[in-house]
Amino acid sequence: MNQLKKQLKIKEKKYLLIIALFVLVILVVFHLIYVAPLSSEVKNLKNEIERKNLLVEKYKTKIKLYQKKLPKLKRELAALKKEEIWLKPQESYKLAASLEQLLKSLVEQGKLEIINYQILPEKKRESFKEIKIRFEIRTHIQGLTEILSKIEKVKGIYVSELSITKFGYRQKFDLRVRLVCTKLYYG
Repeated sequence: MNQLKKQLKIKEKKYLLIIALFVLVILVVFHLIYVAPLSSEVKNLKNEIERKNLLVEKYKTKIKLYQKKLPKLKRELAALKKEEIWLKPQESYKLAASLEQLLKSLVEQGKLEIINYQILPEKKRESFKEIKIRFEIRTHIQGLTEILSKIEKVKGIYVSELSITKFGYRQKFDLRVRLVCTKLYYG
């Protein structure tokens, strides 16, 4: 190294120093123009990734929480879909047909006989509409209790009127029942 110093003259040392400073200035400018913005952008991206990871963890915990409730909610949804027929506003004829289907099993068992049914005009009460269907049925006391229990199980429908007439003579059915089923719906 001493020999290198001796060989270089003072003028050459100045040129080397100027070149070294020039290279250093170029490196500083390059760093300021290209590297510094990239490093700040990298820092911003790391922060964004960290925020996204925190959100992912938050949603994973929520998913785990709701997955425990999912089977119960699916059962409730299936039950609501079955009841949906009774809870939707429907045409009167569809409602009458569905009630007739409900009573059809009792007809097939020989516990009642549907004479006729009549759809009464819709009435509007406050913000609700009311559909009424009048059934005339021949039955006996056991059939009457089964009719009422079947209608009671259906949500959204209730018995608004019930009239029972007893026959004086012996037949298969000794009661004549006039039954008015009512359904209220919002609309």
